[in-house]
Amino acid sequence: PLIESNKSIAEAIGRIPVYCLYHRSGCTWQGSFSECTTHCTSCPYGSSPVVCNRCGTQIVHRQVQEHAQNCP
Repeated sequence: PLIESNKSIAEAIGRIPVYCLYHRSGCTWQGSFSECTTHCTSCPYGSSPVVCNRCGTQIVHRQVQEHAQNCP
């Protein structure tokens, strides 16, 4: 919707430099916001194990958000 309503703002946001979502797991990738989804989909650090802070279950980093919605 943002691209349709204000293309120049959407393009500016897309150029913002960001780190990979899995930076804390060790990924050193840096790129533009618009490239982040493509990178993170195939990032090998997305498969690294992490432990849920609430329940202590070990899960794959890529599944943190899904687990957080169902965590007891």
